[in-house]
Amino acid sequence: MKKMWAVLFAALVLAMGIACSGGGGSSAVVLPTLPEGTLHLNAEGLGGYFGSEYFEVTPALDVVPEGAIWPLGEVLWYGCYAETGFMFVIEPNDPAEDIARLSVAYHPCGLNWTQDTIDFINQDPDNRFMIFNIMAGLEGNPTDGEGTTIGGEAYITAGGSCQIEMKEGAQELVDNFYSLIPFPYNLLITKEQFQVYLSQQVYNSTYDGGERVTFTQLANMLLNPLNWEKMDFKVTLKTTRAYSLLMTGITAVSGLQYDTNTVQAGNRIYHGDGGSSTGYRITDFPEGLICREIIRTQFGDASRTENPFLTFNLARASTLYMAVDPANADLTTWLTLNGWVLSGDTITAARPSNPSDSVVFSLYFKVCGDGDEYPLGISLPGNGD
Repeated sequence: MKKMWAVLFAALVLAMGIACSGGGGSSAVVLPTLPEGTLHLNAEGLGGYFGSEYFEVTPALDVVPEGAIWPLGEVLWYGCYAETGFMFVIEPNDPAEDIARLSVAYHPCGLNWTQDTIDFINQDPDNRFMIFNIMAGLEGNPTDGEGTTIGGEAYITAGGSCQIEMKEGAQELVDNFYSLIPFPYNLLITKEQFQVYLSQQVYNSTYDGGERVTFTQLANMLLNPLNWEKMDFKVTLKTTRAYSLLMTGITAVSGLQYDTNTVQAGNRIYHGDGGSSTGYRITDFPEGLICREIIRTQFGDASRTENPFLTFNLARASTLYMAVDPANADLTTWLTLNGWVLSGDTITAARPSNPSDSVVFSLYFKVCGDGDEYPLGISLPGNGD
């Protein structure tokens, strides 16, 4: 299982904090002096975010892109989880001096879910498996996962210390699990090392003191020889993702293919309405619906009057939206009588070959709550004449 998560039509924030001990360099009594020069960062995985795995450390790295997660903060979080570490390289101002390299090794001392995630788990026991999916996904590509990232934040806390204590009864749990590791694999990891990976299940971990810092501030702290033996810092990652695969078993009376797409500018909303330049594409929509899953319908079924015409299964509690031509009196009346509410928002679609040929749809919504049994069957009438 290698999946991340979030929520369709009702975005929920996943928040995770991880405390790391950054270390490296020498532990000798006489510490070396680093040369004056230009500081560079070198680490695997940076290329996907920055186009290179080696670049100069400047205040530009501290900038958080508008509407996005801080890239370097996200990289550090995954690095802490995977224990990949990174390297500082100082290119001296004096050509006669040698290049200095300082390796920073991650040793996680605790991984905690924040209260947002705990509340999510408590809503439904099945949500626990989504969390485990996330944890499994973190071991692979951080962009892997179910749905699309639509928001979040990442930040660093430094200047404090990580404190951990074993929970009551946890030692028995560790002993039992460790005993299940077969020979010779149990020779590759000690019981103490194994305990670290059970994290929050075994320990109550806290990060005491400290304050938020930028990466350049963290770098200055890590370059201080007094911190080379050990320095605790915490990286917190919050991500919001839009669910996918919420609507399955999509079937139309016409027998034509219906599938799903997402709400993003430029995405097509129909099948069978022409080629790439003539098919209707989304041009404007409410910000809160970005990347949410939609059913892509058939243009040729526009005049179907059967009821039910379209059926599908809804996987979990969600808010459904339906985009309707406001001039379609029969359909808007049916929606109102069956519990759908006019939201006041609209979605606009147009043909790229003729942007003035646009259609503005009114959005109706209906809440399918926790009291329903899932998967929940949904039936909708045809569009009508």
